[in-house]
Amino acid sequence: MSGKSHSLLADLGPLRIMLAVAALLTIVFMPAAGTPASYEGWGFMYSVLVPVTAPMVFMVLMLDALMSRVFLAAAEPPAGERYRRLFWIQLALALAVLLRFLPYVLALGRGS
Repeated sequence: MSGKSHSLLADLGPLRIMLAVAALLTIVFMPAAGTPASYEGWGFMYSVLVPVTAPMVFMVLMLDALMSRVFLAAAEPPAGERYRRLFWIQLALALAVLLRFLPYVLALGRGS
């Protein structure tokens, strides 16, 4: 592992890493728009649990980005760079979750 990636993982910390993994799993397992809900077996996780947790993951990412911005305002230059990097990582993950989840929500609005 290179020094830069180790530094990024150290900057993220375990909770942010778990949040990033949750966001990536939400992006990967989000069902296509119009997919009918299945209430049995693994289909339940895919068609019900992932769409339900996606807004929560999005909001936690946005809250973490906001808190990174707040800490950035009060940070000294070396720590400030860390919070700036965390802000952009969380914002990028939130945007990816939103873009992946948006077609699903729009299909619900159309009644599909």
